[in-house]
Formats: sequence, structure tokens, C-alpha cells
Amino acid sequence: MIQGRRIPRLSYHKSNQRYYVTLDGREHYLHEGRLPRSDPPPPPVRAEYDRTLSRWLAARAVLPEPVEPEPNLDELWQGYLAYIEGGLKYKKKGKPTTEVQLIKDACRVAARLFGTEPARDFGTQKLEAVRAVFIERGWTRETINKAVHRVKRMFRWAAYCDDLVPESVWRKLQTVADLTRDEYPHGNREGAPVDDGVLEATAALLPANLAAMVRAHRKIGCRAQEICVARTCDFDFHADDDASAVLHSRAKYAETPEAEHGFELWEDSRQVHKDQP
Repeated sequence: MIQGRRIPRLSYHKSNQRYYVTLDGREHYLHEGRLPRSDPPPPPVRAEYDRTLSRWLAARAVLPEPVEPEPNLDELWQGYLAYIEGGLKYKKKGKPTTEVQLIKDACRVAARLFGTEPARDFGTQKLEAVRAVFIERGWTRETINKAVHRVKRMFRWAAYCDDLVPESVWRKLQTVADLTRDEYPHGNREGAPVDDGVLEATAALLPANLAAMVRAHRKIGCRAQEICVARTCDFDFHADDDASAVLHSRAKYAETPEAEHGFELWEDSRQVHKDQP
């Protein structure tokens, strides 16, 4: 480092009658023999001064550290994809969970729209543009909000795990609020009722145990998970109706308004159990 940022000047030694330059506390003579002082110095002396000074400056040059190029959004997404597919966070029993595919569906839209742009330039307006694509696809409000949060999580990973983007980028994305019912009234869509003929045609193609579960679910009207975890002792097989079984866990609802949807069998089945020894 040159002290005071000054270039060492060309000097003349009167007693020796020689031109020199002082570098790092040492005198470097620029010619052989004696020369009378002149103004300007002789051209050979000036040329030797320039060469000596250039070599001294080059040896002390401080080169800037190499800076890695900032990733674009597509490169950021590829890194995040490798993280979610290779880590254990989104795996269960060694297999990827359904969350992996949901992350892909959301983040691929962002990479497709702004993949060639620097990831650090991804702001709130671009996130809203990604959300507009979700809206155009007809997704429900809950699905859209969850997809936007998955895009935000990608930038949280980039900011905290690999320092690929500044933390401020993720912080700004957090200011994008979820869609409200007033902004986007389309919530979770209810499934359309299935015709009995379609159900029976489908059940005929299913394994016997699965077909029985479908028919019992249709007749009883219980939750799907209740059918999946039900045991043989949970059913009443003494009903006089065509229904093959009635879940005991649903019997307490027999006298509620839900009885109109298929629980009338409870009273008959309860009388059968009373008559049994």
C-alpha cells in the first residue's frame, strides 16, 4: 500500500550525480555513471524510472476478490428442487411426500415467468404476478394462498441456508398478504353428487373389500377416514335394509337431523340387538 497514496518521485543525488527513486526505503539508481542534472531529466533516465515504478506498483497491486455471479431465479429453483428432493424434510418412510409435488407446481410458475432474471430482483409485484397465474388456473383461495407461501419458503431457504439472496428479499415477500374472501370469494369447491348408477358401475370394477367400503360409505354418510379405520366389530350386520352395515360410532347421531341421510337403520338394528340373548 502506497503511504498517503503518493507516487515516489524521481530524485537526483548531488554528490553522486545520479538519478534515483526511493522505493520501500531503498534507493534505486536509474543509470550507470555520472550525469549532470537537467530539467527535464534525460529520456533514458525517465524511461528507466517509468519501468522501475511500474514493476514496483504491479508487485503491490491489490486485486479485488473474485465475486461469484448472482444466481437467476431458474438457478435458485434448481438448487431448491435438489434440496427438497434430496433432504429428509419432505420424505416419509423413504418416499417423497405429496408436499414435494405441490412445491413444484407453485415454484415452477415463478421460474417460468422470471427464470432468467436475478433472483434478488424478485419482489412483491412479481410474486403477485405469479399469484395471478394461480387465479387464472381456477385454483381455490386456500390453494392459492398455500402456493404463494411455498414460493416464499423457497426464498427463505435461499436467504438462510445458502445466502443466495439477501434476507431483505424474503422479508419483502412476507408483506404480500393472503387473499381474502372479499378479494377472491372462490373457496374450496364442493364435489358434485355422484349418481347411483355411476357408483355401482365403478364399484363393480373395484376389489370386493374396497367396493364394500364404497357402498357402506354411500349408505351411512360417514367420513371417509371412519370407513378406512373401521373394524368388523364396528358394524351392525343385522339391519333389515339393503345396507350391509351401520357404524356404531355414528349411532349417536340417529336422532339428529342427519338421520334423514341414512341413519334410520339404527332404531331397527338396536331392537335386533335387544332381542338377542
